[in-house]
Amino acid sequence: CDIPLSQLDKAFIEGFEYYLTIDRRLKRSSISSTLSTLQTIVRMAVKKGVLDFYPFLGYSYERPKGEPRSITKEELERIIDLEIEWENYRIVRDLFVFSCFSGLAISDVRNLREENIVTEEGKLCIKGRRMKTKTPYRVQVLPPALTIMNRYRGIRAGFVFDVPTTDIVLNGMHYIQRNIG
Repeated sequence: CDIPLSQLDKAFIEGFEYYLTIDRRLKRSSISSTLSTLQTIVRMAVKKGVLDFYPFLGYSYERPKGEPRSITKEELERIIDLEIEWENYRIVRDLFVFSCFSGLAISDVRNLREENIVTEEGKLCIKGRRMKTKTPYRVQVLPPALTIMNRYRGIRAGFVFDVPTTDIVLNGMHYIQRNIG
């Protein structure tokens, strides 16, 4: 149910976290994300004068740190060999495999332009700047990545790939995760 922002207090936030944990049975990462979003909205309301107090003051919640995980060679092979009927999920799989062989994040793959593909010292390379950090990068294009690039080049003018929407990418990755065994 909706409540006025003025009634939002520490007790409500504690109850909301309990609701997300017990009633909704969300994982700690989802709870943290939801509370972080609420905290951002509340902070904006205080800044704009809609609220004259900050209910998160003195309240803390667990923010889990994700463990970076590497994919094994066997897992990558299962992903490459996975039969996928829906074209958009095949594209998602190919983009993931391309990312594995290039080291580029999906945001960098999404924005990869033809002009980023260069030949240096006789080797095909990708040069650009990371979207997130603006750090320059230069990576050699390995044969599996080149095969994937050539499969999709020319579909979206000026770009190497026509990346599906974020929802399709996320759903496609969940599909792949469920189906590689």
